[in-house]
Amino acid sequence: MIQMRYLRGRGIKSNIPVNERNRKFPKRGRQTRLDKDGYMRNRSAVERFNAWIESFKSILVRFERLAVCFMAAVNLACIRMVLRVLK
Repeated sequence: MIQMRYLRGRGIKSNIPVNERNRKFPKRGRQTRLDKDGYMRNRSAVERFNAWIESFKSILVRFERLAVCFMAAVNLACIRMVLRVLK
């Protein structure tokens, strides 16, 4: 809840779909701000990236114990992906 107040204070609007099952009583006055096209486009891009990054065994299993080394492996995988796209 504190994060939501912080984001609202900075003028950042959420793009999260409302789950009606989690409510006991529906809130009638609340408007949904979900941009479905943008949400699905961004979600599919994130899902594709996660599926691609999991193809690297060292990242999937997380052989590196230090967070710095793990992020270096993720960065190398991302560089490899960009180079493959630019090829």
